[in-house]
Amino acid sequence: MPNAVWNKDTGTIVVTLNEIYNPYGSKRITFSFTLINPCSCHLSQNISVNVSDALFKVIDSYACEVVNFTESVVTNWTETYYVNGTCMNTREMSNVTYYTKTKNGTCTWTALASGNDCELPPDTKMELSAPSIAGCKKCPPSDCTDCARCSVCGECSEDCTSNDYFPLQVHKPAFLTKEVYQDSSNPGSDNKITVIFATNIDLPSGAEVHITGFAGATYNSSVAPSVLTSLNGVVPADMTNYSVGTLSLDQLIWDVKTQTATVNFTEATSSSTVYAFQFTVTNPSVAQRAPELQIWATKVCNCQGITGIDKCCVKYNSTDSSKEAMAVDYPKFYGMSMSQTWPYISALNTLTLKFKVNLKLSYPNKITVAGLLGSTTPKNSAIKISSTSSPSLLNNYGTWDPETGHMILELAANQNLVANTEYVVSFDLQNPPYEQDSPTIVISSKGFLPQIVDAGNIQDNKPLYVKRPEVKATIVQSTTSPGALNTITVTLSSNTPIRPSTRCSFQTGLDCQRQSRFIIKGLNGAKVMDGPLAIYSNSTSSMMLKSSPQGVPGTGNWSSVDQTLTLYVVGTINADEDYVFSFKVHNPNLGQTCSATQILAEYLEFEIEGCTLDIDTNERYFVVPSYVPCTQGVDSACAITVVPPKFTVSSVSDCSDVVSAINT
Repeated sequence: MPNAVWNKDTGTIVVTLNEIYNPYGSKRITFSFTLINPCSCHLSQNISVNVSDALFKVIDSYACEVVNFTESVVTNWTETYYVNGTCMNTREMSNVTYYTKTKNGTCTWTALASGNDCELPPDTKMELSAPSIAGCKKCPPSDCTDCARCSVCGECSEDCTSNDYFPLQVHKPAFLTKEVYQDSSNPGSDNKITVIFATNIDLPSGAEVHITGFAGATYNSSVAPSVLTSLNGVVPADMTNYSVGTLSLDQLIWDVKTQTATVNFTEATSSSTVYAFQFTVTNPSVAQRAPELQIWATKVCNCQGITGIDKCCVKYNSTDSSKEAMAVDYPKFYGMSMSQTWPYISALNTLTLKFKVNLKLSYPNKITVAGLLGSTTPKNSAIKISSTSSPSLLNNYGTWDPETGHMILELAANQNLVANTEYVVSFDLQNPPYEQDSPTIVISSKGFLPQIVDAGNIQDNKPLYVKRPEVKATIVQSTTSPGALNTITVTLSSNTPIRPSTRCSFQTGLDCQRQSRFIIKGLNGAKVMDGPLAIYSNSTSSMMLKSSPQGVPGTGNWSSVDQTLTLYVVGTINADEDYVFSFKVHNPNLGQTCSATQILAEYLEFEIEGCTLDIDTNERYFVVPSYVPCTQGVDSACAITVVPPKFTVSSVSDCSDVVSAINT
């Protein structure tokens, strides 16, 4: 191994070879040595090599070209040598001690030269090869415009791999990675700040990293800063989830005036390694945009007057704005949803509201739920409010105004709604007496941004959605025989509860005929006595119907004039349930095809609750006179389908063909 002497002042290294080197052989002189890079930006210089005159000796035999010579004495000649076909040097030589002339004009000789007798090769600029470099260690190109003081030597846009292999090409000390995230944008809440960094130089023990610009933050010293070994859930989904190194964090110092966090380390860090740590601040209680943060390092090294890494801007590149450090939302409600129990017209409907607040909501603040349009519940300052919190943080009664659709919820005395906790409240309102889509509902409070309440995806559960009343019916028969006793079976169902009429109980008898009823029409040719007709069912379905307002449950009223069966509702018909009943008629004696049967729904009163009897019936009841097309049975099951009378002869035969004999 050769000996070497380094001179820092001149930047020179002198290498002494251990053995003689033949420049015309196949070997090259190859050696390596290690230097510590300067701490500042440094461009690679031209590096040259020369050979000491006193040490240069040629004591070997090699081929030469003879220029001028006599047969006995070589007085003056020029020597030229080549390497890989390229002319490397030409010089004159003297003091030739031995030569042998050959026929082709060349000779073999041995020379011993020293001092000025041998002209040495001039200083030669080194030719640099391009080995592969592991990673480019300069600031990202974006910093050229956004944070000029963080740029490296030359232009940031320059391809670093084109010259980074030059000896002593050194970039400016800089942060390779510099990212800051938060875990809460709620005003007034504790907020974990995560700092992720990597440098292009090793940071020694005792080095300090500073991050400034945390506008509005209050350092929470009760929560100790911590080192992260994983960034799962910390880094936004659209950013790189780094692998992090082990960091030894000593302490965090918070400067209240400049809102700067300073951390120092008990152990050195390695260049190009990503590190991360967290500390906790309390967000301001007012909204703000994310401020510009800056990061720098001090106590890094003391060579050449450089003691740190310059200030550099921390840029936020994620689309997830909630994690941008110190971006604080307006006070607002979130996680809001509302559902209902019944989508039926005029039903007493329980509405359930869920919500959270991102800032403590204190007494005597009130919560306004707006947009509850269409309800027929009268104006009331004592609507019962149910809450899941214990003890209840809201007053037991709310204020309702049907004209504006506002429900006002008041906090109980000296109570607060804490941030990030779900609250659930319920109250009852009367559905409108007509169909409607769910209105847009908004929740708000003083100092809080109004927010639209999520109604969910299930139509029937959307608040104050009222479906259009719809009745469906099917009708089938038991026989097609002419004149036979035929059992007609009807199945009724409604998407809205139907209740028995109450008009006669508080109005004059003149209006008693205008009660909830069904009229089955189109049973052409059916024969049965006029008046009450028994209806049958295996359940209580038949007991829900009667032949007249004063009739007996379990009967219908048959009219042969228009061949209809009238059925008054005597019991509540629940929504989405099948009510099956039957009655018997005689088929006509002549054949006929399926009748066009219909059911007429008249004066149906849909379920209504919670009303006193002095409310005007025109407002209370929704009347739906409409024809319900019946789904008929198939083929012979179609109601009042009668096969014509006919004989059926399978065969005729006799017993005797004798004249005048008795023949069976």
